[in-house]
Formats: sequence, C-alpha cells, structure tokens
Amino acid sequence: MLISKMSGIYSTRTVCKPDNATECYSFEGGLQETMAKSTDYEELKWAWVGFRDAVGRANKPHYIRYVELANEIAMANGHPDQGAYWRSKYEVEDLEGDAYKIYQRILPLYKQLHAYVRRKLSIYYGEEIDLKGRLPACVLGDMWGRFWGQIYRLVVPYPDTPNIDVTDEMVKQGYTPERMFNMTDEFFTSCGLIPAPQEFWDHSLIKKPSDGREVVCHPSALDLLNGKDFRVLRGF
Repeated sequence: MLISKMSGIYSTRTVCKPDNATECYSFEGGLQETMAKSTDYEELKWAWVGFRDAVGRANKPHYIRYVELANEIAMANGHPDQGAYWRSKYEVEDLEGDAYKIYQRILPLYKQLHAYVRRKLSIYYGEEIDLKGRLPACVLGDMWGRFWGQIYRLVVPYPDTPNIDVTDEMVKQGYTPERMFNMTDEFFTSCGLIPAPQEFWDHSLIKKPSDGREVVCHPSALDLLNGKDFRVLRGF
C-alpha cells in the first residue's frame, strides 16, 4: 500500500511554470525531457527543485513509515536492518570496504573526468559552474545526476567525428520499442538461453499508454515468483 502510494505520487505530481500556473508537467510528462535537453540553467533548476518539492515532500511521511516496516521485517529475519539485509545478498564479508577500494582505484580518472566536464559545461552555464568545485546536479542530464549520457552532446571532446550515439540512425531505420525487445530476445536465445515466455509479452509495459493513463515508466523488472511470469516496466 505504501509503495503504491509513493509510486502514485511519483508519477502524477506536477510542477507548474512560475509564470503560468496552467502549464504543468509531471516527471514522465515533460520534466524528464527538460532535464535531458534544456541548456537554460534557470529552467533546469526549476525542474530539479520543483520535482523534489512536489514529490519528495509528499512522499516523505510514507517513506519514513516504509523504512520502519522494512527494518522490522529485516530484523524478524535476523538482520540488524534493511540495509544489512540488502548487503547480505552480495555474500562478501566487507562490502563497504571493497566498494571503497574500488572507489579509490577509479578516483584519479574520475577527478580528471569531472574537471573536464566542469570546463565544458562552463561554456553553456558560465558562472553557475565552479571550475574548481562541485557540479550542480541539475546540469547533468537527468533528475538524479546519475547518468551523464544526455550531456554527451555538450561535452564531446571531438565534435567533428562521427557520432557514436546510434539513436538517430535507429529512428531513421524505423526501430520501435517492440522491435528492440524482440531483437534482444533473439540475441539471448542465440546464446542458448530460453526465450521469454508468452506472459512476458502479454503483461509487460513496453510502450507508454496512449489512452491518457498516468503510469510510472521508470525502468524496472518484475518477477511474479511463479516460475514463468516475468515482466518489464519501461514505457518508451
């Protein structure tokens, strides 16, 4: 129930333009695209802050209760808390220590990458970018600053070379979400794996509904735990 409430808030809450209270966008209905494509710093900041105000504040009490319940379940199964339960799945003695060692190994490269991206983004955002400090999360191409692929066009080191992003060519050749999923299935079966069961094709949400329904299209995979019903939620 709590997860359903939080998902509903996540998918339906909207953020309205400061100069037009009737022009409002949900995450899937415009904010995500703004974060990916806009180079207007104030617009990016509006989307980033607005989404957290609209969704984060509304979900906060539900999430607090969710954490309480998740910890209770974890403790009932012999774990100190839910975080310890998650970490136990990796079956290593010192997961945090191992993660820190990996972090230290990639840190020199990451520092160079970070400095390069700061310099490139300063071309577009000027003084909003501290050339020796942190990057504002709102300029990194998505709502969480996790994946920087959407800003590749802004920071590409050799802009005159052929684009390694094949999206435009796939659109030109008429690729659809269904075709891509079928090709993926064909690839795995060619490796000797079993094909996706019919339940996968019947129940997965591959394309966003066009009938006006508000759905959460954040990518996820679901195992219905009956040995045959596996689904994906993608909503291209």
